[in-house]
Amino acid sequence: MNRLATATLAVGVLVLGGCGPLQFMRSDNPPTAEVPLHPGIALDQAYDRAVEIVSKRLPVETAQRGTAPGLDLIRSAWTSTWAGATYENYKFRAEVQFNRDKRTLIVKCDAQEFDGKTWHGGWSDVVLSALETDLHVAIGPAYRACPG
Repeated sequence: MNRLATATLAVGVLVLGGCGPLQFMRSDNPPTAEVPLHPGIALDQAYDRAVEIVSKRLPVETAQRGTAPGLDLIRSAWTSTWAGATYENYKFRAEVQFNRDKRTLIVKCDAQEFDGKTWHGGWSDVVLSALETDLHVAIGPAYRACPG
């Protein structure tokens, strides 16, 4: 077998059979991602788009608006499905919330992995990164308003 074929096979084994596509990271304190709102987007528009983005990827359990800091919240239900695949012994959910000044969204992804006896807490870097990227494009710095 040539070197290219061997390298390709090794990468395939790591991606498909190794850590898995959701990359569970065990942690008692999952990290968050921050998405600053584009200056041209109103808060109501940003909130509505954030709900739409989360609901395209995950089943939304809670979407509540509030006037006080911390009351704008979008949270998905726990799920084991991501990008059309269902994972055994693994579940996760996402949460999106405005920060105190309501100009930045805070994104968090909690995950749990079952070892046959106990659920272990952590987070998924894939889910967190995907939501962060989607939000950046839709309402963050990468947002481009349609002319007209």
